[in-house]
Amino acid sequence: MSGAASSVEVAVPQTFPVSAEHFRKGMRKLTGAVNIVTTMHNGAPHGLTATAVCSLSGEPPRLLACVNVVGRTFGYILHSRRMGVSVLAHRHVELAKHFANMTD
Repeated sequence: MSGAASSVEVAVPQTFPVSAEHFRKGMRKLTGAVNIVTTMHNGAPHGLTATAVCSLSGEPPRLLACVNVVGRTFGYILHSRRMGVSVLAHRHVELAKHFANMTD
């Protein structure tokens, strides 16, 4: 690791409005969760398994997801300017493993 921090600012419009109360309820369940961060590139889905996801703000509702800047998924997110975060339940173990094993 170089020890240098990377900072990229991406302005993405909020596509699916959510009430502050629904956002807070969802964030209460996020602690310690395994998540899938996904995007589309050339019509194909790409993503990664992430545990570093947290609430950034409640008003407006925003999430912070840590994504490796040297991985392909990071570049695809920047290109598409859109990403999705799915919070997984225990029954989604195989899905989490699938995205954890991707080379993105």
